Amino acid sequence: MASLFRKLPIKHSSNFIKRNRTACHKKKVQNYLIVRPTSDDYECILSLMRRAYYPEEPTTSSLLFKPTVVFEDHTIQSLCEGYSLIARCKYNGDILGACINETTHCWDPDVKDSLACKVNDVKSRQLLHFYAYMQRVPDLWRKYGVQKIFELAYLFVRKDERGKGIAQNLARDSRILAADCGFPLVRLDATSYYSAKLCEKMKMKLVAEIPYCSYVGADQKPIFNPPEPHKSVKIYIDDEPQKNTLKMK
Repeated sequence: MASLFRKLPIKHSSNFIKRNRTACHKKKVQNYLIVRPTSDDYECILSLMRRAYYPEEPTTSSLLFKPTVVFEDHTIQSLCEGYSLIARCKYNGDILGACINETTHCWDPDVKDSLACKVNDVKSRQLLHFYAYMQRVPDLWRKYGVQKIFELAYLFVRKDERGKGIAQNLARDSRILAADCGFPLVRLDATSYYSAKLCEKMKMKLVAEIPYCSYVGADQKPIFNPPEPHKSVKIYIDDEPQKNTLKMK
């Protein structure tokens, strides 16, 4: 048996190990930085959102929704809070992805419902009412006795930059930012199958689920009919962000 081991191509084996180490090293190299956007970035973020978020997010894509002034104004307001993060290319400064974060209060669902009654666009009205419903379902403000919640509201990545861990790093750094800013509760409404998987990977706590087939209109038919594998909205939280983010740093 000893002679058989001596005949193994040791030289080739060591080269294989070296190549693997080199490959692993290359995988760890990132072509982007996670930073806060400036006001000069807002239009670029909206433009990327029109291409990479609205056409694919299950609720908006199901309605073939095109972003209106109401929705884009709300996005700008969220960006102005200063809690959002973007992935910026190290080499040319392009925005590769974004996590638009905002603070939510117990009166926000009522504000959305009131706004929905004032807009003329039917699809905008349906989305606003659904977002208000989605915010109310877990009743987090009362259950946790908090005034404000840090919410990862919109998470999206440019199509040609997916699969590099950008979304996960944006979400991870957003949780760290929430903890650093003293928020007691972090929330992410996973409207897609993939964002739910991301939350599970980050070990966030599932507190509610809304099957799309259960949310119906006046005709008793589901308002949203997204394609597989998107079947429901899953609402996740981190109720100990300061403790949990210590493990991530």
